[in-house]
Amino acid sequence: MGRRAAAELARSDEVSSLVVAARDRDDLDLLVHYFGGDGRISAAAADALDEDSLGDLMNDADVAVSCAGPGYQLELLSVRAALRASTNYVSLCDDLSGSLA
Repeated sequence: MGRRAAAELARSDEVSSLVVAARDRDDLDLLVHYFGGDGRISAAAADALDEDSLGDLMNDADVAVSCAGPGYQLELLSVRAALRASTNYVSLCDDLSGSLA
């Protein structure tokens, strides 16, 4: 889901910059290359279990889209990080227990 969401955002002329984040830097570099590497898209290694580093990553964003899972473990951390960063937040979590945490 995350790759598809990032691909759709990368194709949009309305998106001036896009940061994709994940644990595996090699996968991220491959995604940036796949999306064209036109300078609008960059990669950031992130630990979804570290609320502070997620918040730091979200600080300058207009919106954060979370595709992290499993939702029952990560959704609340992502929401807290977005709130701390005062960043609009979109979740692709389809795990009801994570959404209610």
